[in-house]
Amino acid sequence: MPQILIPTWDPDIIIGRDPAKSTPKKAVAIEVDLSFDPASKKATLQIIKVAKSSGNFSDHADFLKWAKGQVVSPTWGRKVGFNPTKGKRKPTKMSLKYKDPFYLFVKLSDNLNWRFAADGAPLSMDRYWRNKEVFFDSFSFDDHGDIVPNPSTATTCKHAYTIVNCDKAKETPGSDDFEARFNLHVDLVENPTDLVNSSYIPIILDPDVRWPGGDGP
Repeated sequence: MPQILIPTWDPDIIIGRDPAKSTPKKAVAIEVDLSFDPASKKATLQIIKVAKSSGNFSDHADFLKWAKGQVVSPTWGRKVGFNPTKGKRKPTKMSLKYKDPFYLFVKLSDNLNWRFAADGAPLSMDRYWRNKEVFFDSFSFDDHGDIVPNPSTATTCKHAYTIVNCDKAKETPGSDDFEARFNLHVDLVENPTDLVNSSYIPIILDPDVRWPGGDGP
């Protein structure tokens, strides 16, 4: 039976696992990248890779086994592409299109000197979704694919996950139209050759899971 990890950070952050909740059968992995074009002076934050698990997970431990493999030896499927269809608001290049309960697995690209937060949870939810059972879990992985219950500067984490229950995000029963905003908590590290001891700038990025519109497998 998998260990249930309860981190100790701010209660507004997505925390813990509720064994009474059903385990999603699928996972979606996304790789995100932040780039800057000095010519146009335009910064771009976007999903650059997408993958979907095959088959169904039997339990949470089965997902963790898949996640470890995705950290150590990742496989990426075909990226379908961005769908500009509007939902509750205009989608961005960080909008993920999905409409079933699923594990969301996030990788930070290797193109930037960044990591998931060393001071707390890697993902949090928009305050609007508090107590609405849309998001569960917020844990990062080390470079061996093992869960890090309490991040610190001693461990650099480029991968994280959360559980999203898209059905709970539907404001109109019977409708597929929804938008569930969440946050990625990352650190921009000043010295990429010494991530443990370097100074860093914490920032929060605001993507969303939606239907319709966005990007998805």
